[in-house]
Amino acid sequence: MPTRGKEVFNKIGCATCHRPSWETKEDNYWAPKITKGRQLPRYRNQKIYP
Repeated sequence: MPTRGKEVFNKIGCATCHRPSWETKEDNYWAPKITKGRQLPRYRNQKIYP
């Protein structure tokens, strides 16, 4: 994220609800019926920047 964008993100309060980065965990979730038995992608123990 560009420095200016990061500064504005924090200054106007976006970071109160939105995280600039996130670390995923083990990702042991249940598969909802909508997937019809197909595996969903898993992103275990990674740092992401949504």
